[in-house]
Parts: sequence; structure tokens; C-alpha cells
Amino acid sequence: MDTSQNPTRKSLGFSLELNILVPDYEVDGFLLMDDHFEGAPLFRDTFCMAAIPGEGKGPDIQWGLQSKTPNEMPNKADPVELPGKILEYRIPVSQKTKPGIDAELIIRASLWNG
Repeated sequence: MDTSQNPTRKSLGFSLELNILVPDYEVDGFLLMDDHFEGAPLFRDTFCMAAIPGEGKGPDIQWGLQSKTPNEMPNKADPVELPGKILEYRIPVSQKTKPGIDAELIIRASLWNG
């Protein structure tokens, strides 16, 4: 038995480190040359996630940001079913400081041998 697995737990835990860098920033059509450090991140954090068997279309994803709720997953991403038995999960990615970012992390899952 693999010691990293807990046979009594039905969820699958994983993490994702997301680091979004942009060398030059353009905001509302203007190139911002003086308002940033080249190579500095727009967003950098680790998502802690767990896929949990759900009652509906597929597993639910519980998630949290390591910087805000260390080792906890207080948020839930519900699956949306796409054609071809693909499930899509959308998780907000936001950094409000300038120049900032307002986006979504999209996770798509399908059957391995389906």
C-alpha cells in the first residue's frame, strides 16, 4: 500500500502553485513602464484542493489559498458538465493591488479510460 494514501478518506488532495508573471504591463491601453519591477508577479499563491465525490455530475472541489487559509479549504467549486463528459471547475484568481489581476483558474477533468 502506498503510504501517501489514506484508505478511509474518499477525497483526493492536491495542491497547485500558481505564479503569474508579466514583464511589461498594459492597463487600459497604456504601457506602464514606471509602476512595476520587471519580472515581479501579478499573482503568486498555492491553492490547496481536494476532489470529493459528489452527489451530482461529478466530484466537488474544495479549495483554499495557502496565504489566506493555510491548510484549509473553505471554498467550493461546483462542476459544470461540458460536451464529451468533461467537467469544468472555475476558481477566481484575483489580486487587487495595481496593476493587479482579475481572472479564473479553469480546471477540466474527464474520464481517464472513458
